[in-house]
Amino acid sequence: MKVDVKLFANLRARMPNGVGRGTLELEDDATLVDLLQKLDIPEELSQMTLINGQHCPPEREWREKKKLQEGDVVSVFPPLAGG
Repeated sequence: MKVDVKLFANLRARMPNGVGRGTLELEDDATLVDLLQKLDIPEELSQMTLINGQHCPPEREWREKKKLQEGDVVSVFPPLAGG
């Protein structure tokens, strides 16, 4: 299956094309954890993750159960700080 991925800030370089956006091919039963592992994104760097614009809980148990679907758009933001 194919999913669209958008990585932000310092995570952009983890996409195979290095630009932070693109389409990835995954197994049909892939979960959110599978996607993050394929991109070598540690849990602590994926604090804010959206699937089709909907916030995903950061708990690993939830992410292990969340099956992705063909055409999903997954956005991953690293922890942000500011003031």
